[in-house]
Amino acid sequence: MTKILSHLYLTTIALFMSAFLVQAEPVLNLNLLSPTVVCSSGNDSVSYSVSGSGIPANTNIVIYQSTDSLFNPYLGQGDSIGYIPGNAIPQDTVNFGDCVKTLGIFIDACGASGQEGKNEYIILTSGNGIKVSNLAIDFSTQNNGGATNADINTGTSPCLYQTPTPSLITNLRVGSCNASNVIPASQTDSIPANAIILLFTSDNVTANYGIAGLCNLGYPIYVLQSACERTIGAFTNAPRCDAPSRYRTTVAIDIRLNCRDNFTYDLCDIFDEDGTYAIRQQGTDTASVANNGIRINAIDSCGGIDYTQLDFSADTILKFRIPTNFCNDGFHYIKAITNPAGTQPVSNTIAYKLVCNDISAISTTTSICSGETAIVNISSTDPNATLSWTVSGGANITGASAGTGNTINQVLTYNGNTKDSVTYTAISSDAGCTKTQTVKVVVNNCITICNPTITGNVPFCEGDSITLDAGTGFSSYSWNTGASSQTIKVKTAGKYVVSVVGQNDCTGSDSVQVVVNAIPQVSISGITAFCVQSATRLTANADVDSLRWNTGETTNSISVAQAQTYSVTVYDNGCSNTASVQVTQLNLPASFTLGNDTSFCGNFSKVLSTGNQQTQWSTAVTAAQITVTEAGTYIATITNDCGSVSDTIVISKNDLPVVSLGADTSFCKGQLVLSAPSELRSYVWSTGEQSQSITVLEAGKYSITVTDENGCNGSDEIVISSNCSNELWIANAFTPNSDGINDVFYVRGNPLNITIERFMIYNRWGNKVFEATNILPDDATLGWNGTFKGEPAQFEVYGYEVVARFSDGRKKILKGNVTLLK
Repeated sequence: MTKILSHLYLTTIALFMSAFLVQAEPVLNLNLLSPTVVCSSGNDSVSYSVSGSGIPANTNIVIYQSTDSLFNPYLGQGDSIGYIPGNAIPQDTVNFGDCVKTLGIFIDACGASGQEGKNEYIILTSGNGIKVSNLAIDFSTQNNGGATNADINTGTSPCLYQTPTPSLITNLRVGSCNASNVIPASQTDSIPANAIILLFTSDNVTANYGIAGLCNLGYPIYVLQSACERTIGAFTNAPRCDAPSRYRTTVAIDIRLNCRDNFTYDLCDIFDEDGTYAIRQQGTDTASVANNGIRINAIDSCGGIDYTQLDFSADTILKFRIPTNFCNDGFHYIKAITNPAGTQPVSNTIAYKLVCNDISAISTTTSICSGETAIVNISSTDPNATLSWTVSGGANITGASAGTGNTINQVLTYNGNTKDSVTYTAISSDAGCTKTQTVKVVVNNCITICNPTITGNVPFCEGDSITLDAGTGFSSYSWNTGASSQTIKVKTAGKYVVSVVGQNDCTGSDSVQVVVNAIPQVSISGITAFCVQSATRLTANADVDSLRWNTGETTNSISVAQAQTYSVTVYDNGCSNTASVQVTQLNLPASFTLGNDTSFCGNFSKVLSTGNQQTQWSTAVTAAQITVTEAGTYIATITNDCGSVSDTIVISKNDLPVVSLGADTSFCKGQLVLSAPSELRSYVWSTGEQSQSITVLEAGKYSITVTDENGCNGSDEIVISSNCSNELWIANAFTPNSDGINDVFYVRGNPLNITIERFMIYNRWGNKVFEATNILPDDATLGWNGTFKGEPAQFEVYGYEVVARFSDGRKKILKGNVTLLK
């Protein structure tokens, strides 16, 4: 059986002994307050009290039940039906989720001098944090009493928040509750995550409260107060068990997150006294009397919820709502244990059982003639019930007597001139639970015979009804349907019988066989979508006498060329039925364009799109778009049942023009001429000149950008250095990839003035990979080509050392790094 996990939110105070004394062994006692046998009323519970001694601090008391009197809860046997926590509010109850959540409500705070409606409040969690102006409270409409200021920050006439009055805050900051943990908040303030919200529902609070039980939980408490004075309480504790009025719901709303938390409590058997409050139960939104979610603050009705005021050393009364599936399955046994288990004390065992007894007494012979048999069938769904009956009345009737069993079968004789009756009282008994039902049997002195005639018997269609009439002039009527009226309304086929009693106590009967014609079945088939300037054919599928379309046609099939709803009504045996179908019109796919034909210079990537996932491309791809990187003709086609549309785009690709100014070089005196190919359309040099060639008179970096007849661009640059002075130039990187550009790492300078006595290169491990001695600068054939021992060297940073001697005898040593690139 599914575990019943209902938490009973009561506070237990453990009894501590002195640190130098031995703590007494825990003792638990249960006392059954309800009868051992509970006679079911449909809303049944068993009440019992729990008392104990020597219970350690923060020890929970758990109540279990089983059908085995010897069960041991510590061995996992039995089902939990109750829970008394060992602290104020169990930590799993303070659930800081994403949204605000209601922990409890003070239902009936204080009734002194008519102030009850002004002193109620709600305890909530702040979730992930909330701005006060985003917190709304929607009270149950059954609690509003017509008040226009019922809801807070929501509804058609909402009330807002005010800053809590100084007197209220001073009232709350007592003992462990102080300025550090009791914080007033206004409409514009924000409340952080993992905080408790104490919300008073009226702007006029007159009672003194003790909230030490909240402050002791260790969370900051933000106090809110409604800006309106309530003229009626936000909640009710009127004990009522009628559904649905027995439940009251308060909804907390985070407007920004659009989330809602429902808190519902049960009014059935609630305490109707000041100081009543409800606490949220684990795993459910309903705090019901059955699991003690509803409590009465008996110590101080105006003092607020102080979770430390209840003393477990006194009896604690609990109530368990008995499930209906416990009916008639024998005794159930209740025990209490502690958790943590400690020495594993188990309380005494109390027992109860639920008896669901009922009685049914049915007779078809409630009016008979003298000498006929009265038959009454008695039954009960309770398998343990004993059935019997008693007799009353019928002073002039013989043959009726009391008895036992499930059938009364007695011949009754009437000695008078008109009629008399006896009353059988059927009795079902089980363990002291008794149910009764009476059946009255009239015994007539049948002298004459009546002749009733039933009219109204004509065939009718399934789903309709007809009225059968037994005629006037009779004092009583008895139909085989159980009706006792002159007329009855019938909806089903079959035989209907009426018995009557008329003048001079005559009796008689009549019967008719009612026929119900089935509703004709009909459906419409055909293609329900057609293209423009075409038509489709619809066919009515039915075997009937006749039919008619909403177009006025009466043939089985019709041709339609308009988009609309078509219906057909069929008729058969006086019954009709209708079917309909929606016909729609299809159009060609919408036209589209891929854009104008275009061309690109060099490599390119272009997205072609139609926006339709069903597009078929000439590349054999079906998609809303494709990406092309090659020149060519591309065709996109979209097709449906009515045809297709296409578009074509031609994409061409032009090569980039090639221009080369040669390898970097140097000169001393004179001039250099730099040239580009002559067949190009335009030239732009870094000097600003726009001719095919330029004359260079000094060292520097020179570049050119050219444009060909297709509008495509190419460029190159060259570094020209001066070798007229005693200067050396060494690159910081080179690319030995045999492309003719920067393939060799060598020393640049004026070979007329400089001799390189030693040129060495080392890898990062300090190993020498190249060496040249007594060479001239500016000679690429004498540099390092990026190989080591005949193999390409690693791509990394290398160190170099250059020892140069000038013509005037001076020497210069250069050290640095060069990067070998791909």
